[in-house]
Formats: sequence, C-alpha cells, structure tokens
Amino acid sequence: MPSVPRTTRLTPTSWRWQTSLGFYVVLECDLETHGFVGAAWAQNPSDDPQWEAALLDRMQRTVERDKNHASVIMWSLGNEAGTGRNLAAMSRWAKDRDPSRPIHYEGDWSSPDVDVYSRMYASQAETELIGQGIEPALEESALDARRRAMPFVLCEYVHAMGNGPGGMTEYQELFEKYPRLMGGFVWEWLEHGITVPTPGGGEHFAYGGDFGEEVHDGNFVTDGLVDANRNPRPGLLDFKKVIAPLRLEVGPSWTNFTVRNGQDFADTSALSFRYKVEADGGTRLEGTVSVPPLAAQSTAVVELPAEVADFLERRLQDAHTAVLTVSAVLASDTAWAAAGHEVAWAQAVRAAPPGAGVPARDAVEVTDGELRLGPAVFSRATGMPTSIGGLSVEKCGLVLWWPPTDNDLGREWGGEDARPLATQWKEAGLDRLHTRLLGISAEASPDGGEHLRVSTRMGAADKQFGVLVDYLWTSDAGSLALRTHVRPVGDWVNAGHEVEWARIGLELVLGAETAAVRWFGHGPHQSYPDTGQGTRTGWFSSPFTTWMLGMSVPRSREPGPACGRPCCRPAAGSLHISGEPFALTVRPYSMGALEAATHRPDLVPDGRTYVYLDHAMRGVGTAACGPGVLAPYRLKPRAADFEVVLKVEDGDVRGM
Repeated sequence: MPSVPRTTRLTPTSWRWQTSLGFYVVLECDLETHGFVGAAWAQNPSDDPQWEAALLDRMQRTVERDKNHASVIMWSLGNEAGTGRNLAAMSRWAKDRDPSRPIHYEGDWSSPDVDVYSRMYASQAETELIGQGIEPALEESALDARRRAMPFVLCEYVHAMGNGPGGMTEYQELFEKYPRLMGGFVWEWLEHGITVPTPGGGEHFAYGGDFGEEVHDGNFVTDGLVDANRNPRPGLLDFKKVIAPLRLEVGPSWTNFTVRNGQDFADTSALSFRYKVEADGGTRLEGTVSVPPLAAQSTAVVELPAEVADFLERRLQDAHTAVLTVSAVLASDTAWAAAGHEVAWAQAVRAAPPGAGVPARDAVEVTDGELRLGPAVFSRATGMPTSIGGLSVEKCGLVLWWPPTDNDLGREWGGEDARPLATQWKEAGLDRLHTRLLGISAEASPDGGEHLRVSTRMGAADKQFGVLVDYLWTSDAGSLALRTHVRPVGDWVNAGHEVEWARIGLELVLGAETAAVRWFGHGPHQSYPDTGQGTRTGWFSSPFTTWMLGMSVPRSREPGPACGRPCCRPAAGSLHISGEPFALTVRPYSMGALEAATHRPDLVPDGRTYVYLDHAMRGVGTAACGPGVLAPYRLKPRAADFEVVLKVEDGDVRGM
C-alpha cells in the first residue's frame, strides 16, 4: 500500500480491502549485520553514528509502507544486528510515529528499547523459567525489573532442518501454561534450494558450495517446513498438529470425545465434526456429529453415535484391530481453504492383546557348513542366517548407530559436551562396531523343539566397552522368531563423557530388491520419539521408490515411518514382520551410502533391501541450530530384550 502522510484522514474508499486470514504479523525492518560478529562487532552499523541516517530511513520506510495493515501488531527493528545507539534511535522514531504498536528486537537481551523480551532458540527449560518470571537477573536492577514486566516471544525456535524439528510439543505446552509466553516463530518456512539438472535426467536441489562460491553455509539454507517447491515436509505436518486451534480427545470407551476450542475469538460454527472407524485397513463406519457452536477458550464433551461403541465391542471379540478418528473440518469454502479441509483430529486405537510369540517346535539340523531351523539357514561360522524362506540374507545383527542427521552434526546449545553428536559417535567407534562370535548352541524347548542360541560380543577397536548380544531363534510352522538380548559391558565413556546410542535395533540386509512396503502403525511420514505428532495410526502402503522423494539433502534423513502401538505388521517384499512394537525403516541402499551422500542423486539402489527394526530410538532435537534432544528422548547405553517374528509367504519377493 502506498504510504499515507500522517496528516491524511483515511476513508474506507482509500483502503485496498483484503479478506482477513487471521494472521498476527510482526513486521521486521530489513536490518541484519551479523557479519560483523567475526570482528567482535567493530564498526557495527547499529552503533556507528555515520549509519544513523541510513538506519532511520530503513525504519521509516518500513513503517510508512505497512502502517495501514491491520494484521501488523508489532514493529521489529531488525535481526541479529548487535546492539547500539542507532537501534535506540530507530525505536524512538517508531514509537513517536506509531504509538499504537509495540517494538521488538532480539539482539539486545537487556531490552532497553523494546516492549517485549525476545530470544531465539532458548531451550524449553530456560523458556519455562522465563514463563515463571524467574530467569537469571540482569546486572542493572531497573532494566531487570522492566524486562520481567514484559511478555516473552521466541523470535526463532525449533529450527526445522533435517529430520526435525524435535521437541515442539514441549514448547507448545509451555506457551499454553504460562501467560507471559507469547509463543514463537519456527525458523523457517521455506528451504532455499535451487533446482538444477541431474546428470542422466531429472532435477534436484542445489545449495551452498554447488556454484563455486568461496563463502557459503552449505546446506544450512535447507531448513524449512516446506521445500523449495513449496511441498510440505514432515515437520510442517507435525507443526500443524502441535498448534491446532482445537484440541480433540477420544474418550476411553469410544462413546464420546472432548473438544477444546483454543481460538482467541471465534467459536466453532465454521466447522463440522466427523468420525471414521477403520479395521483391517478398510473403513467400516463413518459419519458426522452435531456439535453446537463452542465459544472461544471453552470445552465440551460430544457424544458419538452408539454404533461406534457397539462396533468396537464386536471387533475386539473377533481379535481385530480398530482405529477411530474424529476430525474437525471446514464446513464451507473459505478464502484460505476449501470445505472439508481438516483443522484438527484425534485418534484412539483398540486391539486384541499380542500373541505369545512362536513356540519352539522345530529342531536344529546340523550339516558340515550350515545349520537349519525351520525356514532359515544359518552360517556355522557366524551364527547368522544366510536365508529365510528362500530369501537371501546378507547381514543380520544388532545396530546402535545411524548415519548422522543435520541435528546430529550440529553443536547442541547449552550441552555438556561441545562436540557434535556425530563426532562423539565417531570417536567412540559407534559406527565401526564389529561382532565376535562367542558360541552357538541348540537348547531343548518344552514345546518339543529347540532354540538356537547365538552368543556374540560387539565392540570397536581400541575401546574397552562393548555389548554382549544373544540371539535366540525359534521356529514353528514356517514362522521364525528372534529374541535379542542386549547387555552393555564396560563403562561407555569416551573423552570424559558418557556415550549415547542412536538406536537399539536390528539391521537385516536382504539380497533382493523390494517393490513396495505395507505396514500398520504410525504414518505416512517419518517419526522419532520427539517428532511425528502429525503421523496417524493406520494401514499404509507405499511404492518403495517414493519413500525417499522430497529429500533436499539425503544425508540428513534416517527415513521411514515409525510403527508403534498397538502392534506392527509391515511387509517388505514377501517378508512379513510382526511382534513387539518397533520402528521400521526400509531402504534400497546402505547406511554407509546414506552417510556419504550430499545430494539426492548420490543415492542409487544397489539391488538389496536394507531393513531396520528398532526397539528404541533417540530423538532428533534441533541441535543444527538450537537445543539438543530433551532428556526423556535420549538413549543412554542400557540392557534391552525384544522379539520380532519373520515369515516369508509364497510369491515374488520383488512384489507384494
């Protein structure tokens, strides 16, 4: 909008009216001088009198350009521009010109010239202290008292790079608990990849260093909730769930659900409410529920049709799994989305208790070079399977490491260890653990067959710590069960710090390609212990080649949906896997290939299928820029005991 002189009286005909979308906008002056950090802020324009006129001009043009936009609730002096007298001058001018709006600036934590206290990437723990008004005091008591009276905003938080961001739920809970906390701005919305041709056909995203530039940030610009083509990334789907304006929760008996309207002003009259019950991958019931308009910041309990609970009772009697989803959707078209667009959702899952596993009814057969147990053939040299049901197996065993994500490569803000996690893993040898066979034995089972026990020790050269791993195999009627016992030995301490693991799981490398993947569990996108809020529980199927699409930087992904409660029955080719809850990753290339890749075309299928079945996983956090993984999502060395069941069904191993 053209600037309007302050003496002009505005009339409705002088406005360019736009449809309201409900945005609150903090409008920031285009001032950033953090390139002066390397010179200890010497000659920083923010504090150099020679720059005062230029910086005032920037602030004046910012305000005059956008002062008539009602969505602008606050002016910001700039970003990462240090401190100085010129920022104070900009603030004074803006307050005089427009006293109706507060002033924001993050770079000066003493906050002398602003109306809100702002930080970027403060941890959840520090944010909670600020919410309570008990953060560490400033040296000057008057400034400290002034700042404590201010609201607090995270001008940047949950850095959306790589697999993250992790820890969003914990931030949101703090925002809703403490009135002082205004909320935060995810950095950032859009990845800044540039489309370039891929040798051999197609195209991919390029970034820093791909164009011969001397100074660049590498892939640090690929940190958005959407990719450079504006396609949503998993982080956006998770963020949508975390900040949903309505909170829905299904009652334990499936007879009702609770609605909390978290909107500031609007009631729920613009929304309609739906339910859907699925079982065995198909929809069995669906319909709408009448919900009277619920005022902002109000809560109500809504009754579901009686047929929902009746259906649940019948399905459980038949030992089937059922999933109930309730949704709030737009009742009619709006300026920002069409009717039926989902605003909020919640789920509940009911399933029969898992079975007792596979009884050991088959006996171990011994030949000169191999062992046989049911559908599996084992090497006498390693104790590991070489084939299962005719499927070639090239590797099977415990894995505690994954190719570092961008967050693993970053330095955790405020962490006890200054080394990036990826460096800690490398120096502890977590990526080069070797297995030594301790013994193989056949043990009689009360079920009439035998267990095959394979005892091993895993460790890295020059390290005194390791892991004792026992693999206990049983078989019956074509099903093969593997129970894995894990026990750390020695002190897992390196360079004075306890070593953290990435995962506790199994790596299974099949000597054949896989065409597609089916699974029941969380999906359709990836999730970790501190992410995946936007994943749903259900039945999913995906062509194998599409699992990795949309990745700007392949080395920053440990991709694959996570399967979880109440049970998991994924399938890769004709190999079906079930058992206790586990996270599933399936790839057409190795962890080494993923670690070495810097661009999407670097990843080329090698004719194998790499399956990862994780009993436990570490979170991902946001250490690419910000805090690391919260304590509940860290994975310290510990004992573990878990079981999976493998069964190969007839059919082409390349298909489903």
